[in-house]
Amino acid sequence: NGDFLVEMEIQDRIEEGNIYLTTSANRFYRVREPEDESQVETIKSKLDELEKIVRGGSWDQVSEIIDIDSFVEYYIHNEFMKSIDFHQLSVYFYYHDGKFYAGPVWDYDNSAGDFSRKAFGQNINDPNTIYAAFCHYYAYLTKISEFNEAVFCKFTKISDILGEIYTSGGWIDSDLTTYNDAINRNLNRWGGAARYNDNINSLKTWLQTRHNFLNQYFYSGAKIESEDSNYYFSYNGVRIAAGF
Repeated sequence: NGDFLVEMEIQDRIEEGNIYLTTSANRFYRVREPEDESQVETIKSKLDELEKIVRGGSWDQVSEIIDIDSFVEYYIHNEFMKSIDFHQLSVYFYYHDGKFYAGPVWDYDNSAGDFSRKAFGQNINDPNTIYAAFCHYYAYLTKISEFNEAVFCKFTKISDILGEIYTSGGWIDSDLTTYNDAINRNLNRWGGAARYNDNINSLKTWLQTRHNFLNQYFYSGAKIESEDSNYYFSYNGVRIAAGF
């Protein structure tokens, strides 16, 4: 029916039997669905069109080819969590009925301050800097005033919900209560209770600091200048420019 699901990948993780493609902007994808080699050129053509419009099309063209709501929510989610992988790993997009949708979300072990590496001139574990706005499509979308307005509107609606994650008695504390017996069994078997509690507190602090920063950032009406040549992503010693 023309629908497909793709995942951004890096070429040194190629696995035999999977289907891959490279777009005209040199973005590497794994085709997750359909697993049909005969569809690769059609999928590549759609991705090439997406890249072209996002980089230089009008807002009408952008809103015609992408689902704004899903791209906005995906951006806020990844900006909040600040996953190192968001530049080009475990990043999914699907195509349905003539539009691209962002998601589903996936793979957040290296996020929320639990990873230390330089990317785009910053430490990834720093909660007080913007990151996702430098990544692939968002390096261009965040230069469009209408997209930024949509981000601001969505963020104002969910900001209080984000606060419920780390606050006392919030979602993290609720999960700790739910899984308390299993957590204690694990700590009794393997030890590390003091470090575990320190890590929980560190996570809450990082999320709260991140949330406060994004509140200030989005409410200030700031706009990322994400093509600054000083910014880059480094993977295995290879520098990759922001965007495409």
